[in-house]
Amino acid sequence: MDILSNGDSSPCTNYRAGHTVHVIQALRSAADPGVVCRVIAIGDDGVIVLSDGLGSVWHHDPAALRRALQVNGDESVIYKAAWSVLVVQGATPERKSLFSASKHYDTETVCR
Repeated sequence: MDILSNGDSSPCTNYRAGHTVHVIQALRSAADPGVVCRVIAIGDDGVIVLSDGLGSVWHHDPAALRRALQVNGDESVIYKAAWSVLVVQGATPERKSLFSASKHYDTETVCR
């Protein structure tokens, strides 16, 4: 994986689930194959509905996830539940964007 993106359109130094992917989280999640699924919907509130009965997760920057999916031209993602990570394929096989995906909606935490 050449490029790790936190998926943020603005700086966020918060590493709580649903905010910025920490480098250790990214590295440890790399060995996990995860589950390939599709993004069914992305709400403006950050709620992301996944296919295959995986339920929903939350990310603080839904616009960034939408942009990443547009680059790939596909709604397929890899969900690594144990690491709270969504992986979106980029324009080339080496490029992937990682998004922290929380099962709990953290709308209270301020991003800095």
